[in-house]
Amino acid sequence: MYKTILKLNIITPLFMSGAAQNAAEFRTASIKGALRYWWRAAMAEDDIKKLENKEASIFGGTTATAGKSKIMLNIKGMQLGYPEEFKGVNGKYGLKYLLYSVIIGAHRKAFVKGNVTISIRSRDIEPLKQAVSAFWLAVNLGGFGTRSRRGAGSLQVQEVNGESFGLDFRTDSIQNIQGLERWLKGNIAIAKENIGNSNKGTKKYRNLNGAIIKIVENNNWENLLDAIGNSYKQYRSKNNMGDIMDKGNFGMPVIFRKKPYKLYPVVNNEKKEHQRLGSPLYIKVIKSHNTCYGLLIVLGGDVIYNGKIGKFPKLKSEKIQITTKSENKEIIIGFLDSLHGTYIRI
Repeated sequence: MYKTILKLNIITPLFMSGAAQNAAEFRTASIKGALRYWWRAAMAEDDIKKLENKEASIFGGTTATAGKSKIMLNIKGMQLGYPEEFKGVNGKYGLKYLLYSVIIGAHRKAFVKGNVTISIRSRDIEPLKQAVSAFWLAVNLGGFGTRSRRGAGSLQVQEVNGESFGLDFRTDSIQNIQGLERWLKGNIAIAKENIGNSNKGTKKYRNLNGAIIKIVENNNWENLLDAIGNSYKQYRSKNNMGDIMDKGNFGMPVIFRKKPYKLYPVVNNEKKEHQRLGSPLYIKVIKSHNTCYGLLIVLGGDVIYNGKIGKFPKLKSEKIQITTKSENKEIIIGFLDSLHGTYIRI
């Protein structure tokens, strides 16, 4: 049995639960889902059937030929936190804006905090290499749980035992933004090579080819996310953004409290609500020594729908006469431009 064991510190509260929605739980199924997502992002494969077959050969699939997952995960050492313990939002309106659905009022949720140990195992070395490389991307570019795209559930690897496949999981060597840039570029290149990145890339789904990262820094994660959240709120306001439909570029649905409509992705011009579309923008916290760095990551590629934002009436009784607008990633880049920091392209 080949294995990699990682000891991690949870930097920002990790909001995740199982069947009991009021109890926090760091679930292996959610970790495996994140591995699949970042594995696909690293592959950047234009042939979707080929992509699906290779993914199933590693992580398992639902078809008779796919077989079981070759990856086994285990989590130890979860420590639970409760809503009344989370005092970091006092006076921090930007932080509240980013994490509103899990930390405000009746919506406050329990969370996972402290340190955890995650083991990744496989009977074969190649599937382990694929999973460990995807895990590096999931930990250092993304997060885990609810609001992970807005800074929650950021983890930091403290110790690695076993196979690392050329990847540096530790952030200790990072002394400044220039060092972080070198660390990111080097490890992302190794992870993509380990996974088998398609140099041609694809525009059929969001991926790492052509991704853009803006790096900002602060002395702690609360102040960092608060500053980003304040800028984000200001940018998304009607006066600064212009057309209110442009808010759909940051992910859908968008529900307005005082508006008679809502925004949903439009698929093949169908006049029906297509649930949700994840944001192409990730806000991630990386910690090194006494400095916290915020990564604002805009993935490359397009989306699996036909790139339209639809405005639907809220009331079911109203006749659906949708207004559509094309997706425009420059809206997101405009937000990144409003922040003081450093751009890198991967």
